[in-house]
Amino acid sequence: LLEKTRKYLKDEILLIVSIGLCFLMVAIALGVGFSSALGAFVMGSLLAETIESEHIAEIVSPIKDLFGAIFFISVGMMVSPAVIAQNWPVILILALIVLVCPVIFATTGVVVTGGGLENGIHTGFSLAQLGEFGFILAGVGVSLGVMRDFIYPVIIAVSVLTTFTAPYMVRAATPFYAMLQRKLPPSWLAKIASMEHNPNLKSTAEKSEWKKVLQNYFLRLLVYGVILVAIAIGSRTYLEPFVYRVFPQWSEFVHDLVMALSTLVAMSPFIYGLSVSNGDAMNASVPKLLKEKESNIWPVTGLMLLRIFLGIGVVLGVISTYFNLAGWTLLLIAAASAAFFFFAKSTFKKYSAMEKHFFDNLNRKEEMQKRLRPVTSSIQDKLEGYDIHIETITLPQESTFAGKKIEDLHIRLETGANVVKIKRGSNSVLTPWGDDEVYPGDILIAVGTTAQIEALKAKVKASVVLDSGDDVRFNVQAVTLDENSYLTGQTLRTAKLRDYHCMVISKLRGDNFITNPKPDDKFLRGDVVWLAGEQESIDWLRR
Repeated sequence: LLEKTRKYLKDEILLIVSIGLCFLMVAIALGVGFSSALGAFVMGSLLAETIESEHIAEIVSPIKDLFGAIFFISVGMMVSPAVIAQNWPVILILALIVLVCPVIFATTGVVVTGGGLENGIHTGFSLAQLGEFGFILAGVGVSLGVMRDFIYPVIIAVSVLTTFTAPYMVRAATPFYAMLQRKLPPSWLAKIASMEHNPNLKSTAEKSEWKKVLQNYFLRLLVYGVILVAIAIGSRTYLEPFVYRVFPQWSEFVHDLVMALSTLVAMSPFIYGLSVSNGDAMNASVPKLLKEKESNIWPVTGLMLLRIFLGIGVVLGVISTYFNLAGWTLLLIAAASAAFFFFAKSTFKKYSAMEKHFFDNLNRKEEMQKRLRPVTSSIQDKLEGYDIHIETITLPQESTFAGKKIEDLHIRLETGANVVKIKRGSNSVLTPWGDDEVYPGDILIAVGTTAQIEALKAKVKASVVLDSGDDVRFNVQAVTLDENSYLTGQTLRTAKLRDYHCMVISKLRGDNFITNPKPDDKFLRGDVVWLAGEQESIDWLRR
């Protein structure tokens, strides 16, 4: 009881805290001029990175389902047949644009980057829908007055229409690809195939490093960009009225100077994080990219310059908010900002430690998973980006592999996969030898390509031999005995019901109900007997 009470209280506290944090972020978002949906989205993204994310998702799922149903009911009520009938040409044109443009542009992008025609077609057809989040964006646009009122039901109609067509588009990708294979000129197909296998394209390892760099790069831009915008809006909304109220004797120039300097001082650590600091991931990956290919210096330099220009743009944006700047002044400020960015690393050493602590907390969930699965995670990090991954396969109780040696299973020979670990309860066998045996319930940790892992799964699945009795109908049924019944005049001992895969649960004689009759109890005419077993045997015994 205490354990259940403790778990209940923990769930309730988690639920209250999660909802409270969401309301807090919604209030902050509304206070600085953003939508409530964005605030809730940001808080959900933060909660997803915590170690309690799965637990929180489980306990809030009923609320999510309730509000999801209410949301779509409200959306359905906003679909106006009159507006649709009045604007059906616009709705059809927009729906065609949504269906056609992703197919064209996504397919072209995948093909040009070497992903292949088939992957491109499936990617484009999968993106051919507007999505439910368009409802929220359209609502915000109408509420802010940047769109006319009639556009909202039109966007909802287009979104609903493309949502219904999305499964058919995904299904149509394969026949459309087959048609292109037949219709396109052989020279085009050869060119696309050469692009797919072009050795000048990035290697798998290089793609993996670029993925890490870009992921860290855009995460940094997103986090610090949101913080800088919030500081700018908060400065104009709260700090500026406070300064005017407390220091009314100051001149306009002094007020503007104090506001600009205060805003830039508050922003300076985050401008540094946006424009200068790289983080551990980029510091580790960029040297590998430069070593892999010398030409990577140009895109890396471009990304660094873009960050610096964004930081300079933030500085100029803050200053130009309070002062009218001449052209030479802008150049002077830009030069000073560039000098600040290049020499800021020695100034913000303490901030770098704070930033590292922040991102460590952000990645705490992944780090905890690594500690819980040290072998799997460490090997997975080394194999990331290649078509080699780790899979855990549980050996079924009915498998014929049980009790056999690894070398007798010919796993590597027949599938190409390698078993690197056998987990058996609290014990583990690392890098098992050929004479190590496997047993029912063992967890095999295998390494291989996708095809090799699938072949191993199929081999394990094929090793399961099910008893033919698994498909036999099983039933519990009451049978009234007559003079011709098999059980009439016999005892449980002499009837040998086990041979018929049946057993007697209970019997009723008059008003006397007997559960689990004794082996020497005799069955008489008129007894009601409850039989459990195969339906065919029960039907035979009741005759």
